[in-house]
Amino acid sequence: MIKVSLRDPVSWSKAWARRILTLRTATRKDLSAADSQSGFVQHVIETWERTRSSQDLGVQARTLWEIEHQSELFLKRVDVAGTLDDPRLSRALLPIAHVGAGMASVERVEFRPEMIRQEVIRLSAPGYRRFCFESVGAFLALYKKDAFFLASRLQARLGMVAMMDLSRGDPDRFMAGFPPSIQQLIAHGYGRMLYFKSFDLKTALRHALEFSRSYRKSLVRGIAFAYSFVNHADMGRTLGVGKQLEQSECRDAFDRGQTNLLVFWEWHYPGLLDRLTPDSRQAGKLIEAARREHSRNLLRGVPRAFPEH
Repeated sequence: MIKVSLRDPVSWSKAWARRILTLRTATRKDLSAADSQSGFVQHVIETWERTRSSQDLGVQARTLWEIEHQSELFLKRVDVAGTLDDPRLSRALLPIAHVGAGMASVERVEFRPEMIRQEVIRLSAPGYRRFCFESVGAFLALYKKDAFFLASRLQARLGMVAMMDLSRGDPDRFMAGFPPSIQQLIAHGYGRMLYFKSFDLKTALRHALEFSRSYRKSLVRGIAFAYSFVNHADMGRTLGVGKQLEQSECRDAFDRGQTNLLVFWEWHYPGLLDRLTPDSRQAGKLIEAARREHSRNLLRGVPRAFPEH
């Protein structure tokens, strides 16, 4: 067993409670899919408009998860030709909406690489498609038949959460159906779900280091992204926690994952980076790196999807 040395500033009980809250928010049964493209656009815009001026990270996080879920619910419908390539949708909403679209693509065609690629092209706006493949990886991890999967399926049967009955097949064969750059995005999403499925942060990282070396960095970036997102209330304390890690590949990847979360959040809710007060020198470095990345995204007009560097 690979040893991972790290002291998490977030207590185990608090981290678990936050993960459960996140999953419940992102799989709410009381949300219904829009019945038309116009209805979907209106619903998503109204959801975002209600909170776009809020500086409460908790409110912002719940809104992002709701938009993700709204997008998933509408775009997985087979009776409506939904798309995110709609000029009425603000570009500030598109990254998180495309994460939902990636989930919808799997739910529409199951774990069939070629068909998933076709669905992503059909559902997405140019420039944002890579965000879809990240959440494909989250579903690949979710549908691994382990204790977490069985518990989730039970909750779905009891009507507590929304979860379709899908079979993922051979994950190696599935990954081989995508080019290397997309494989890394899928691994990032897999890592994001690993954080939810693991006992704690250290366990998630240990699982990541047991995978093929070609995927490890992306898995760790995904874990760091999810960890920072879920524990947004302690963002000042959690930034830079990866510096404790002994493995250099793990340490650098964790930093990159946390930077990506900051950039992702800043795109949807500008102003976060100016309000954050770092608790350490390393946290300050990550915030500065995020500022530089966000400035480049603004010049491009489109954010990069979970970049490796």
